[in-house]
Amino acid sequence: MLSQSQSRRQVTVTEADAHRTSHIHKLEQEQEQEQELSDTQMEWNGMEWHGNTDAPTPLELTKSLTIKSSTTATAISNSSTTTLATPTSPFIEEEHALTISTATTTARADRYRRQAEEDQVDRCRLFVEGDPTKNELYSPEYPNLYPKNINCTRVITAPKGQIIRLDFRNSFNIEAKEECKFDFLEIRDGQYGFSTLIGKYCGTDFPPEITSKERYLWLHFHSDDTIEYTGFSAVFEFLDRNREAPSTDLNCTIEKDGYEGFINSTDVPAEIREQVIRDKIALDCIWRIQVKDNWKIFLKFLDFHLSKPNDCETNFLDIFPEQTVMPLRSGWDWAWEWEWEWEWEWEWEWHWDTQSQCHKPISASRMRHNVKVKNFCGSAGESITAESNILHMRFYAEQSAINSTFAILYTAFRDRGSGTCTEDEYDCEDATCISSDLKCNDRDNCKFRFDEEKCSNETPGQSEHVVIIIIVFGLILGGMFITFIVNCVRKIIRDQKIIRSVAG
Repeated sequence: MLSQSQSRRQVTVTEADAHRTSHIHKLEQEQEQEQELSDTQMEWNGMEWHGNTDAPTPLELTKSLTIKSSTTATAISNSSTTTLATPTSPFIEEEHALTISTATTTARADRYRRQAEEDQVDRCRLFVEGDPTKNELYSPEYPNLYPKNINCTRVITAPKGQIIRLDFRNSFNIEAKEECKFDFLEIRDGQYGFSTLIGKYCGTDFPPEITSKERYLWLHFHSDDTIEYTGFSAVFEFLDRNREAPSTDLNCTIEKDGYEGFINSTDVPAEIREQVIRDKIALDCIWRIQVKDNWKIFLKFLDFHLSKPNDCETNFLDIFPEQTVMPLRSGWDWAWEWEWEWEWEWEWEWHWDTQSQCHKPISASRMRHNVKVKNFCGSAGESITAESNILHMRFYAEQSAINSTFAILYTAFRDRGSGTCTEDEYDCEDATCISSDLKCNDRDNCKFRFDEEKCSNETPGQSEHVVIIIIVFGLILGGMFITFIVNCVRKIIRDQKIIRSVAG
């Protein structure tokens, strides 16, 4: 048992040390900004600005230009470059054109994305891995100030039959704000971002000692782009679960992989449905689809019938990317973000206001900390493209809606960019490649179903059956013909015998 005195022991930091640490951190931030400007300047060589006024700097353009799929501006594309004609803006007196070489844009964007992911992993290492020998975890870069603009997630998993006790020690210092809107530590009782919320913590007050109901705790640390603090340290231990207490853990997790497959409501094991009915609890299952690295996932609804359509609290499907961070289910959520999106359909939206950030509501989905979630609780589903090789789908249904049905086809695909598909791939003619084994399989694996065009109406198996039928039918006809000839010969011989006997 952990003593309360141990769990509340704090480390005192003098004002001088805090000021020195803050000054060092500020210098590091300035160096990072200078490096970012230098890197952007290197990439600027591939762009050409046309206009009567001075061209914006790379940093100004990066901060002010958001390129989105839209009809507010048009682009004329040729084999190597794309010229974007921009409309007159209150921020720019004259029209300009920006010529962007598209040959390396996709590769650069992918490289930046991979680098950002690697940096995020490195910065989250203390939180995600901690000190496994001591069962300790820490805020990122503890005991130094945690970084800005970071999202770290981990799941603590106890051995079967045990639960988790989590206690915070030494220090707890996260930016304080009403409802912890800016920086916070979020803890949920389960292994997913939609599991039961235990608490959302910030400020300097230690969270209470936390004990899970089952063998998982889900933790998520988030910081915004201003004001960093020293964070926290915590220790956890595993305890035997009270055997008299009934377990409510459905453990309904279904794994899928491969180049294609189906996600069906019938995938839920019968014993899970029996437990739901017996214990009078909700059905809550997760499908986890993972395909090859650097590939993506396309989902197409084949069937979708909820028992309680438009009742988004009773039954729904949530589709997550790689992380299951849960946005609010009700109302709009706002996403503040810088984005460059390059599409093969050259339609763009331009934002030239360099004095403010670009913001927009998420229309058909919800977003939180740049994690986008698609929710289906109506009477129809729509096709979805996941931007990573891992996807999670959650099906939730209360007792009155457990007979809901759905069927979804998933397909793994690869963005080919300006390259070509390999010999063992099929080109879907939309800058994507799928496995060549999926061509002409009576399923629309390409988004525009090109893989099912120019196919024989008969599959190889059906052709073999037809050949067999023709052979059998031919043998029967041949047998009948031979029998007919034999009977005719016999009749002629018999008739001749009768004629001879009468003549004699």
